[in-house]
Amino acid sequence: MKKLFLLFTLFIICLLAACAEKSSVPKEQKNVEEIEKSSVSEEKENTEEIEKTEDINKDSSSLNTEEGEIQEKEAAAYVDALIQATVFQNAEKYAEKAPGPESSEEKQKDGSTQKGFFKEIYKQNTKQNMTGLPVTDEQVDKLADAFLKALSVTEYEVIEAKAQSADKIKVTLSVKGFDDSLVNNKTEAELTQFISENKVGKEELIAKNMEVLTKNYEEVKDTLEPVNVEVDVDHNPDGSYVVMFQDQYLKGFVR
Repeated sequence: MKKLFLLFTLFIICLLAACAEKSSVPKEQKNVEEIEKSSVSEEKENTEEIEKTEDINKDSSSLNTEEGEIQEKEAAAYVDALIQATVFQNAEKYAEKAPGPESSEEKQKDGSTQKGFFKEIYKQNTKQNMTGLPVTDEQVDKLADAFLKALSVTEYEVIEAKAQSADKIKVTLSVKGFDDSLVNNKTEAELTQFISENKVGKEELIAKNMEVLTKNYEEVKDTLEPVNVEVDVDHNPDGSYVVMFQDQYLKGFVR
């Protein structure tokens, strides 16, 4: 069954009207003034563009080759570790792959936090999407486990990492995700058949929806063709790394 979301969008249109008074300046003088204004404006824009380019080059050149290569290697390792903790729910692998001077125990603790947070967010989002419906915690837990099982069949590899500046690195992945649309379409088809063959109430229908969706996630075995996804990584002053938007890589795993 497809989830229905009602999006309320407010469009504010501002209409500005201005009446310009006729100028008494001679046409020739007016043309000269317009040319001068245009020239000044273009010169200002060119100057600003040059300054922006110089700032970017300066920022990029603030890293020497060795520092840049180290950051690229560590950022790639961090994304690799993060995927292990979140997508594959493996805190031990996170500890093995994560960069930094922390002990293995500290890294595994961080990995466990990422692992638990990822699953909890999925459960909370599911409950929020089903607000007002008769869904139990047990049903949500089973659905979350099934979703994570579907993720476990996916594959990925780190292609490259490129430093964009002194504190930003872009990591490129190749990901073989699973077809989430296929799961939802299959679930909808099974529910449609169930409804046509049975007279059921709302509570029973919701329960059946959760049951079928859970089953279909558990049965996922195939992956799609690989796609490349880019992940933005920030390098913090304390030497640690962070991915602000995990959706950047998740969209490759869940398609």
